[in-house]
Amino acid sequence: MRTLWLLVISCSFIFSVSTLSDERVVEHVDLKTGAKWLGRKSSRFSNVKEMRMMLGARRNPPDVRKQYPIVDRHLENDKQLPDEFDARKRWPNCKSIGMIRDQSSCGSCWAFAAASTMSDHYCIQTGKSVLLSETDLLSCCKTCGHGCQGGGDIQSWVFWNKTGLVTGSGQDCEGCRCYPFMKCKHHGRKGGYPDCPKELYPTPECENKCRDGYPKKFADDKIFGNAGYYVARNEKAIMSEIMLNGPVQASFRVFEDFMDYDSGVYFHSHGKSSGYHAIRIIGWGHDRDVPYWVIANSWNEKWGENGTFRMLRGSNECEIEEDTVTAFCAVQCGSTLYLPASPAVMYEGYEDPNQTGAKWLGRKSSRFGSVNEMRMMLGARLNTPDVKKQYPTVDRRLKNGKPLPDEFDSRKQWPNCKSIGMIRDQSSCGSCWAFAAASTMSDHYCIQTGKSVLLSETDLLSCCKTCGHGCQGGWDIQCWDYWNKTGLVTGSGQDCEGCRCYPFMKCRHHGSKGGYPECPKKRYTTPECEDKCRDGYPKKFADDKIFGNAGYYVARNEEAIMSEIMLNGPVKASFAVYEDFREYDSGVYFHSHGDLVGHHAVRIIGWGHDRDVPYWVIANSWNEKWGENGTFRMLRGFDECKIEGHVVSNSK
Repeated sequence: MRTLWLLVISCSFIFSVSTLSDERVVEHVDLKTGAKWLGRKSSRFSNVKEMRMMLGARRNPPDVRKQYPIVDRHLENDKQLPDEFDARKRWPNCKSIGMIRDQSSCGSCWAFAAASTMSDHYCIQTGKSVLLSETDLLSCCKTCGHGCQGGGDIQSWVFWNKTGLVTGSGQDCEGCRCYPFMKCKHHGRKGGYPDCPKELYPTPECENKCRDGYPKKFADDKIFGNAGYYVARNEKAIMSEIMLNGPVQASFRVFEDFMDYDSGVYFHSHGKSSGYHAIRIIGWGHDRDVPYWVIANSWNEKWGENGTFRMLRGSNECEIEEDTVTAFCAVQCGSTLYLPASPAVMYEGYEDPNQTGAKWLGRKSSRFGSVNEMRMMLGARLNTPDVKKQYPTVDRRLKNGKPLPDEFDSRKQWPNCKSIGMIRDQSSCGSCWAFAAASTMSDHYCIQTGKSVLLSETDLLSCCKTCGHGCQGGWDIQCWDYWNKTGLVTGSGQDCEGCRCYPFMKCRHHGSKGGYPECPKKRYTTPECEDKCRDGYPKKFADDKIFGNAGYYVARNEEAIMSEIMLNGPVKASFAVYEDFREYDSGVYFHSHGDLVGHHAVRIIGWGHDRDVPYWVIANSWNEKWGENGTFRMLRGFDECKIEGHVVSNSK
């Protein structure tokens, strides 16, 4: 045996070349990290061109990436991540996690990595073992890429969400659509399969039918999931994601030396870039003091370390920590998508891809177990343009061009008006429109007269027939017409001292913060309109009425709204609510992901900056246990969720 040591100082690694019989083994040692791996010359990849045709991962450019959310996940209470983690051991009943596939001579790594990860997630979230078809994805997802010639990463998850995937993974599958290309020898040293063809297979035809003898129809075999998101580009975020929700899909830059990989902790040692390859990260660990990822490849179980390999972790080796994709699994139940979450999940961090710097944290909500439950809380109805033009629009500016302050809080500006800081609870009734209006009216009455009063949202909700449909929703400015013409009695909230109190109990709008019982799953019916005060109240109903001026729309721009708040107090606003809003916990909210659910009415009570991010301070009506003590912040100046286009106020 002959051994040759070659030290290369500039690249910080050592080659140890051993020749045994006719086989050459090369040990690669990184002097900086201590990582080591063994390489053997591969007869499968006799040249770079042959290897390149296996590398089918296509990376999305920044303008495409920014269309998708980025999630930076953390463990509850900053719980320390373990030194080692293996998804195969964590979820032993999910056999898909440990399965090694074989893409054969087709650049379908992207489809294998995606379908395998989706199968893992489906099992983890539902307890049902399933193998989703990479062939369905490979052949039918035209927005994903070019079949055997390569595909993108996150587009596969969009396809799963919109179109679904049938079952059937690998060559000898039991599902609907099996993989048509035979397993083959990807590394010459380890036999068991015939040599792979030297040319790429053509992409299979997209067929909307299952294999002969399969008992289900193609459409009935479809399984759906949620659209994907990128995981933040840092080691802890990826580790947390894997630990909480399972393996992730990733891609990395492949260099010429990777075609020699046999075992050990891989790092790029030598050779030029050949392309990108998609894989699954299924865990992590340490080899002595060297941190590594455990990665499942799709070159069959004869390759590498029983079909897997290890790669240096924490230094973005070969860009592997840059493009990590995953998603929450969604179990389809009728027309409602339920989003089960791992019980250990506490926070998801969302960063605005539009370079505003906005960030917010989400907490999985047991209050809104489905979109339908959330929708019944959203009672804001937006007036059509022909109705809006019947009302004045005010574009207010401060005198003498005086600049607006960087921060403003109505609670501090008018400290004697306690109504401004009060947080109400609409319970299981789509009465946000009545709460936002009555609260804003109470604020204005106090600011204008110096008299603190709490006007009754119940009077407005039950008696204003031109405002809308009670607990099923109402419009914005019509409330102010009612106040002007009919007046409102006093009494806000459940335990009020006024004429008409709110009849529905406070309830838990966010599962992680207790203090109240669970909200009813069904919407309450609208209270009856009664021209009388509660028993024991000293005034007659008519004598308790308070009147105010009719309302107007505030011009659709940031400065006009800020000026209005600074001069006259909080304003009522409505905004478009998307599915992600049910997860809001803290921070500056912006729409990150999910479909439109409805519209919600709130009060804007101030504004500020979080570092350089401008935001509105908004009072919600889901009680003080929700969000930031009952309030939330939203990106300001960008008409985020159309919040700056539906603002109502009044003045003396």
